[in-house]
Amino acid sequence: SPFTATSLPLPAGAPANAFTPLAISCPTATQCSAGATYSNGQPEFYLGALLHWTGKQWTEIPAPMPSDKTTNRQRASVTSISCPSATRCLAGGYYDSLTGNPALLLSWSGKNWTAAKAPLPANAFANPDAIVSGMACPSVTSCFAVGQYSGRTSGGVNDEFGLLLRWSGGTWTAATAPAP
Repeated sequence: SPFTATSLPLPAGAPANAFTPLAISCPTATQCSAGATYSNGQPEFYLGALLHWTGKQWTEIPAPMPSDKTTNRQRASVTSISCPSATRCLAGGYYDSLTGNPALLLSWSGKNWTAAKAPLPANAFANPDAIVSGMACPSVTSCFAVGQYSGRTSGGVNDEFGLLLRWSGGTWTAATAPAP
């Protein structure tokens, strides 16, 4: 059937022109989850949001953040998502922490979202300016994510690196993407 337009619910305090959906995954024909970012109108505040489609309507919740998130300003976004089943979604993005800008990982259990700071390879800076920008989960027990981070080469040169993440058995592991 053809697409039909529908209004997305906005987070509390979000102006209509400051809400940007960025990623979507649909494990069934009547269930979808999406990631987004929005401004609540305050300078330096860009927040992550999660949306759910039930086949009839969209609902929105603010994305949870890890406990080390900043409170004086916040920059966060949910930029990738993959849902291999109706009760399992994994998502990624970025957020501001007390020590820098780490990558964000989110997990949906069918009832609740939880947030974690993404692991990074050993050469990552303390402030890695990292992001999880893509996610693919072929099953409920296996997931892969990609992104980038700032770090140091073995020769001591500062650089940007590709990030590879793998989720297996409930644990994320990180590696540097091989360069061509």
